[in-house]
Amino acid sequence: MLEDKILLFLETARRQSLNRAADAMGIEQDEAEEMIRALERRLNLKLFSEFQGKKRLTRLGEKFYHGCNRLEEMANELLEEMDYTPVPQIQIGFTGTRDNQGVIDLVSQYKSQNSQVTFTFRKEDIPGLKNALVGGDVDIVFGLRSAFDEDPELKMVDLFEYPLCLIVPKDHPFEKKKKIAVEDLQNENIVVLDRRQAVTFFVDPLVACGLKRGGAAWQSKARSLDDLIKTVRLANGVGLAVKENLDHDRLKDEKFTLIDLKFPYAAIVRDPEERPEIINFVEAAVEYFLPEAAKERAKKAEKRAKKGGKSSE
Repeated sequence: MLEDKILLFLETARRQSLNRAADAMGIEQDEAEEMIRALERRLNLKLFSEFQGKKRLTRLGEKFYHGCNRLEEMANELLEEMDYTPVPQIQIGFTGTRDNQGVIDLVSQYKSQNSQVTFTFRKEDIPGLKNALVGGDVDIVFGLRSAFDEDPELKMVDLFEYPLCLIVPKDHPFEKKKKIAVEDLQNENIVVLDRRQAVTFFVDPLVACGLKRGGAAWQSKARSLDDLIKTVRLANGVGLAVKENLDHDRLKDEKFTLIDLKFPYAAIVRDPEERPEIINFVEAAVEYFLPEAAKERAKKAEKRAKKGGKSSE
């Protein structure tokens, strides 16, 4: 960490020989002599005197030596202090815990198996998350792929299909369609089921579809399934909700057709990303969100809910 001229000066003082100091440092004799002369010119003082063929420190040279020696010791102590294996830290960006409950569960499970890894969370809107990821302020972002424009600096790893559902009343033009494009919704009266009806995971259905508030012909929010059914019929529109929140049998009895809309939910990282802790965590996320694993967790959650219900009776 110290300049070569300083290190050569220290080595010369200790060995009392410029030749031996130069040999120890792998420096040519002529170059070593010029380095000491340059240091003396810079300090405007004489560092060494010759006595019986040995290099002896002058009075000012001795003062300079003690100062440089302390600097070398401090530099070595600092290097030793910094020579440690840093604790892996992963900074996660998302739009909020309610929108990404599965991510909170994923982190909890991952930490139980990788206790040396620490996590921090940053809540932002989508543009803010993208800027934070590109700028290096977060390491990984979770969200719907449709919310992020394609960017050569980012890599998207799909984790699962976020299942939205259109609730279409009888005799609506959508009733006979097998597939609905987002563009088809631009001029529709849309009734969205309130987020309070979400079970474990929620992203605003309008955001998921790439629709802005007020972007459709008319938009309303339903507080319950009954409210949604009533409002859709009155508005001659369609309902939009997360599929897992719906009573499918009830809607079928009410003569509604359900049309699936699926949007990939992804982990987004910088490209390329070479840090092993980030790569390992993304791989764990892919495995965590596999359909089989998700079904197993849903069964366990259902059992816990039933058990809790019995204990409260």
